[in-house]
Amino acid sequence: MKGFFITGTDTGVGKTIITAIVALALQERGLRTTVIKPIETGCMLSGQGLVPPDGLFLKNILNLDDDIDRITPVRYALPLAPLVAAKLENREVDLQRLRRCFAELNTYEAVVVEGIGGLMVPITEDYFVYDMIKELGLPVILVAAAGLGSINHTLLSIDFMKSHNISTAGLIINHNVSYHGIANRTTPDTISRLSPINIIATVPFIRNIDYPNLKAFTKVLNRDLLSIIYYK
Repeated sequence: MKGFFITGTDTGVGKTIITAIVALALQERGLRTTVIKPIETGCMLSGQGLVPPDGLFLKNILNLDDDIDRITPVRYALPLAPLVAAKLENREVDLQRLRRCFAELNTYEAVVVEGIGGLMVPITEDYFVYDMIKELGLPVILVAAAGLGSINHTLLSIDFMKSHNISTAGLIINHNVSYHGIANRTTPDTISRLSPINIIATVPFIRNIDYPNLKAFTKVLNRDLLSIIYYK
């Protein structure tokens, strides 16, 4: 499998938007690309079961034929870490189902995997997001918000990946809120100076999240860097 694993320094930093932009950039290169968000919590209940909003967004924005059950195979209603949601909903996380879905991804030229939350989010009692990353063997793109607290979260996440021998493709700083206070203005430059991994892109706040706007923002990615990472 070739591609990237998108994880974040925290929840709510904009991983789904960045997943879409990275996947669109790979599609733009002519690569047969797909995405998978293996686990989604906070799903909406409908007459047809649990509907994963992030999974559906990715399916639609990328115009994928893949069934939503392949894109987001494990879903919970409660907006909690998978371990906690699974206990409260009395449904264990089906790791074997996830692995079957992962095995089907080898038919694609590029795969973008969106994790849930950050590196240490528990999926089961003894299986965390970083375990999934190591199992898949994909280089990580770390998504960090541009606001207050992000410097600490970002550097801790990078140090954690280094200590666990996780390959990193780079860092994307995402302006996930429209408010641009002094922390939002100074954090990206500070992270750039202190981070031992390269910043692939800084994504500005996107007010209208639709296909034309996301497609336009594929241009902020360092194409040469992405190509080197992908083809090495």
